[in-house]
Amino acid sequence: MDIKLSNLFKVKDAPVSSSTVISDPSTGGDYSSATPINIFASPTDRQEGETYVNFGKRACMYTTGNPSSLRAYLQRIYQSEKARQLHNTQLQEQQRREIEGRLNDVDMSISNAKSRLNVVNIDIEDNDGKLNGLKSDIDELKIKEGQSNRMSLVKFYLGLLILAILTVYLFIFYSSTFYSAFIQGPSTVTDAMFNSQALPDAFSRGIMSGLFLITVPIIFLGLGYGLHYFMEQKSSSKYLKVGALVMITFMFDCILAIKIAQSLYNLQIVNTWEAMPPFTMSMALADLNVWAVIFCGFIVYMIWAVVFDMTISAYDDCKSNRRQIESLNRKAQDLSNKKVILSQKAESINGEISQLVLKKEKLKAQLNQGIFSITLIRQAFAEFFSGWNSIIGAVGLATAPDCNQIYEIECKSFFGAQPEITE
Repeated sequence: MDIKLSNLFKVKDAPVSSSTVISDPSTGGDYSSATPINIFASPTDRQEGETYVNFGKRACMYTTGNPSSLRAYLQRIYQSEKARQLHNTQLQEQQRREIEGRLNDVDMSISNAKSRLNVVNIDIEDNDGKLNGLKSDIDELKIKEGQSNRMSLVKFYLGLLILAILTVYLFIFYSSTFYSAFIQGPSTVTDAMFNSQALPDAFSRGIMSGLFLITVPIIFLGLGYGLHYFMEQKSSSKYLKVGALVMITFMFDCILAIKIAQSLYNLQIVNTWEAMPPFTMSMALADLNVWAVIFCGFIVYMIWAVVFDMTISAYDDCKSNRRQIESLNRKAQDLSNKKVILSQKAESINGEISQLVLKKEKLKAQLNQGIFSITLIRQAFAEFFSGWNSIIGAVGLATAPDCNQIYEIECKSFFGAQPEITE
């Protein structure tokens, strides 16, 4: 139902006292049951005991919903509500206690942040000490570049000695096992792995048999050298190549072991009257002779490859500190990266402390000045505008969009500039 604002202030001919009230059109026009609004109260001031909702309704009716008037009312409410809080002793004391409590919390946060910063600074100093020590060691190694490295020489000669013994062992082992597997069957597993007559007997059978036994151990030594060569490469594919070489060597040893175990089993069949089943793979897996041959060959081969790699590396370092310098440079780089992380952490904590100190100074300044709650003023704004809008909606004024814009501007102006104290 469309209600004209002029009708809101139309008074009958009967005498009207100062307590005369009118109804609220936002209730639907039922004047007998509407919320009473005192039309003779000051239109610019909120009356004692009057809610901000009713004040907003009354102000809107008086100004016919004028947006410029809304701005003036909001500014007046801000100043009056602020003054009311500043003169409220009980509220001031409550706000002061709250700010003092927040100051204590800020002081505790600052103390905790400084403790964390102290720990980080100690870590930075410790890290710098290690980094400086590494740099000194690197400089010292660079000065000694070209001089004989005694420790590397010891490693080199010791590696040569072990390598020579292992080479003789592998030569005897593989020449004997290949002889037992492909030329002459063994009588015992020991004879199959360490046969002193393997080479003479092979040459007595022909020059090719002798050369075969001499060259076979070299194949395995070459595989061991291949492990060292691939490990020197920088690409990640080196691990695939090394794995392939290890598997090839292991398969070689498995074939030799099964072949020797089969020959020993066949010899056992010849020397017994009992019927025995043919040699099978399951029997080979359960035969200790098979595993003895594999471990005596494959394990020693792997040890030879490791010792060979260590010997070559020691030889490279005999008159060069390159490897040591590279190792120390990697450690120094790790410490440098750690220092960057620690420095960033310290900078973050310093920023946190600065923010806390600034917050503390603001709280101290508020203690020395009048204290008022933005939350209460914001609530007064919301209630007043709610009453204002209820009249505009009931009457159907076209100023609603402009009033909403004014309200948003004023709220941003007051509450954006003034930090809220209570939370």
